[in-house]
Amino acid sequence: MAFRLEQQTNFMVQFVKILEYELNPSSEDVFSYLCRLTKQAIDPPSKATGKLELSADVVLHSPLRRAVECLKKNSQAEYQPMGQLREIPFDLEKVCSKEEWAREGEVIVRRNFKKAFLEDRLLTSREELFREVKEVIHVCRKLSKRHRVAVVSHSFRLKLIEAFLETGGELEKRPELINDYILDHEKTYEFGGGFLYDV
Repeated sequence: MAFRLEQQTNFMVQFVKILEYELNPSSEDVFSYLCRLTKQAIDPPSKATGKLELSADVVLHSPLRRAVECLKKNSQAEYQPMGQLREIPFDLEKVCSKEEWAREGEVIVRRNFKKAFLEDRLLTSREELFREVKEVIHVCRKLSKRHRVAVVSHSFRLKLIEAFLETGGELEKRPELINDYILDHEKTYEFGGGFLYDV
């Protein structure tokens, strides 16, 4: 079954998380696989190829394979890959140990991702991340004046964009505000979930 998301107004931009991809391979150690995934040493395929249907004239999307493949292409729409929408890379082994991950799973990943973000220890500097967020918002503002726009990206990247928009950019000066948007015990977004925002 395809996911169909309707655009409500020409001014609201849809921000959508990609659909399913492999997170629990049976053929190898899961933690090792996730370490390669979070560093973007691997780019796995989508498990929901062509299932994400969007009502938009322009779709800005992550260039990662799992994002590109989940899109149901519409000949009437324009699709623009943006490097600024790829998932935020991080070194899972530096975020948590295999033992911590086995004990707490995604909870420890979210908690320690935020810690690494606050301490500016991710693989991309916080300054660069905010530059990318602002570039995405700038493109959305420009396009949404005349087109219905959808943005397809990944959990942590979308949370950063959402927090930046919701705080009116204050997040850049007060990065600790990320704690209000990424919660330890709560999934960021479901696959195909996201938010609408008047940019």
